[in-house]
Amino acid sequence: MATTTTVAASAVVASPSIASEIIPSATPSPADAELLRLGAEFDRFRDAMLIAEAENNRLLEAAHAPIEALRHDHEAFAAALEKLDDSKIPGFLKVDGLLKEISEQIDRVLKSMIEIQPASFSSVAVKLRAMRWLTGFDEDTPDASQDWDEEWFNTIDRDVRRLAANEASPRGHIESKAAVDPIFAAIENHRHAICELYRTEDEHPDDDDSEYVRAAHSHMDDTAIELTNVRPTTMAGIFALLTYVNQINTGKVHLPGYPDRHTEEEFWPCELSDDSVKNPRGRVLELPFPYWIMENIRAAILEIRAAA
Repeated sequence: MATTTTVAASAVVASPSIASEIIPSATPSPADAELLRLGAEFDRFRDAMLIAEAENNRLLEAAHAPIEALRHDHEAFAAALEKLDDSKIPGFLKVDGLLKEISEQIDRVLKSMIEIQPASFSSVAVKLRAMRWLTGFDEDTPDASQDWDEEWFNTIDRDVRRLAANEASPRGHIESKAAVDPIFAAIENHRHAICELYRTEDEHPDDDDSEYVRAAHSHMDDTAIELTNVRPTTMAGIFALLTYVNQINTGKVHLPGYPDRHTEEEFWPCELSDDSVKNPRGRVLELPFPYWIMENIRAAILEIRAAA
């Protein structure tokens, strides 16, 4: 990986350090120290990938520019496009090979991270940072398969559950705080909206596109979006949100009055945007629903940790 190191060191762009995303513990455990090391390594490879992708795009745009000028002549444009061989573009194969090498290294780092059990909020935040990248926080990221999404969601679910169980606070104190955590009401609102959708569909079995069914779908989406906006205030609330999302995705959520109905990942909105989340060029990003859930959880963990 000497080539990758040279590229990253000579042209690395400024990006948030992993250190700015975590709250370091006073005495990191060996597992935490390894996760922090992997997080820094992940940052370096991610930056190298962004640089290599920018160079790859520059080479392709330069090679395609003369062909684009022929768009007014359909036959000439088609003929030129057919003759174009990206592999013959000077420097293309080198950059393409570098991208594949970086991707393999990123996969290696992520697989190592996912196998480590963290012992502090700091190392959980490292995993959350990787999850945000996989779900599209950066504009230029590799597509994450559903298998990757599910595996990362499950590992963070387990990590947060274990840390919550090991908190020093007495159980009664945790439960009394959880009773006023607003995320519980938001979860029940979404659950109720699903039941209302089923009830509406049953009332209009011959018209699944009626205004009533569309309104029920819209209301369900609104309550789903609230799960990304309502900030959990306790570890119990974070665990409840993670568990509920996982139950929806796997069809295991309890729906009062509809024991035979099942949910799935398609019950969530596809992509959402917020004016505060933009790429370096100022364009508002439309990101997958899992990103907004994980960003809400990340912020909640940091706030709970700061208040402890």
